Amino acid sequence: MFRHLIERGGHTGRELNESLSSQSAHKRLSELAREGLIVEQGHRPCRVSGRRSVVWGPGPVGAMSVDRPQARTVTREEMSGEIQRLRAEVAGLKAELRRVSPGTASAQPSLWGDQ
Repeated sequence: MFRHLIERGGHTGRELNESLSSQSAHKRLSELAREGLIVEQGHRPCRVSGRRSVVWGPGPVGAMSVDRPQARTVTREEMSGEIQRLRAEVAGLKAELRRVSPGTASAQPSLWGDQ
């Protein structure tokens, strides 16, 4: 279960159960968290239940305890392309926010320093 979280990224308890074809894998999450092997990585809607849930992923102890390939160096061009992609995604999200709540989008302070 722990290796699954390391290799496949964060999961909610129910997603972990489904991925492992288990009904009780989620019960070990608190134990692994106490040992520092996993941590809460935030909240998001669960892909299984649709409810807002805790996302679990590797903690500092867990990240060191698994043999992982060395991270590769990212080129300036790759980083620039990723920044452009993220800017486009943010612009799309802003447009969506303006579409679904036209009166509140302009009242929200911008995190990116633009208006």
